[in-house]
Amino acid sequence: MFLIIGALVVIGVIYLLLKRHESRMVLIAAGILMCCIAGNPMASLDAFAKSMTNAGLITSVCSCMGFAWCMKYTGCDKHLVVAIGKVLKKWAFCSFPALRWQPLLLILLSPVLQAAVLR
Repeated sequence: MFLIIGALVVIGVIYLLLKRHESRMVLIAAGILMCCIAGNPMASLDAFAKSMTNAGLITSVCSCMGFAWCMKYTGCDKHLVVAIGKVLKKWAFCSFPALRWQPLLLILLSPVLQAAVLR
């Protein structure tokens, strides 16, 4: 019985994700729903609390927040968006593939950007 209900919840999650609902909300709600169906509603919240107290996660989140604040404070975030926008305007014929690769480009360039900000 639980297997059928779990499969229905997974199908519902896939449907909602395909309809472009907020992915984090859908996944968290599905996890809480599955835990409630299993009879242990606090299991999902306990797992969330356990993962949030992981030291590696805290340092990662803090450094990302610090880098984002530094980028916003110095105005580099606006300059980066303008620079990428200029490149995309010149290369309009490949703008859709470029938009797909833009997050990867930003991830690859983040050490360079951090070094430029910290200088």
